[in-house]
Amino acid sequence: MKCLLDSGRYNEAATFGPEWLTVSPFDVVAHSSVAAAMAQTGDLTTAARQFGYVMILRPNAEEALDQLHKIVLSLAKAPEGSQRFREIVANAPDSPRMLDEVAWFLATYPDSNWRDGAEAVRLAERACELTDRRIAALLATLAAAYAETGDFSRAIATGEEALSLARSMGDTDDIKLSENILASVRANVPYRQEPEQ
Repeated sequence: MKCLLDSGRYNEAATFGPEWLTVSPFDVVAHSSVAAAMAQTGDLTTAARQFGYVMILRPNAEEALDQLHKIVLSLAKAPEGSQRFREIVANAPDSPRMLDEVAWFLATYPDSNWRDGAEAVRLAERACELTDRRIAALLATLAAAYAETGDFSRAIATGEEALSLARSMGDTDDIKLSENILASVRANVPYRQEPEQ
């Protein structure tokens, strides 16, 4: 697989990848390699799902999260991107970080054609459930998702929960994020954020 990827033979690698996963379903390198091959062949739905598995197996896999973020942004700019993005949402594995990434996009993306508050709430609630509500950033996403549906009382309560948790952890980034979301939802305004490239 490594030789196929290194030599740019992505279609062959994509064909070979599922066999590797059958033999080694819990191998992070296998999922990463299949994701890379699928992304290169244009199968972004499968690539995103494989990056989700990487983040299940290795929750702090920043590169996988970064690649997923790039896939989501590329679809947001593509004419047929909406349908492919919906396929990613429908096939997302139980990876809290993947669920959070997709929920954040559905709740906060400036273009209303892409937002879906109900789906954002479903995904964000699942991410929080999987982590026992112990990650402030995931709670902040859930607050933004509630606001997108117009449920500002739950958005405020969840935003306050996120802020309290972020303060207890001393996480300045999550403190700032939670404060920004709370300022918005306390004014009964859904939170919007242009995604970073």
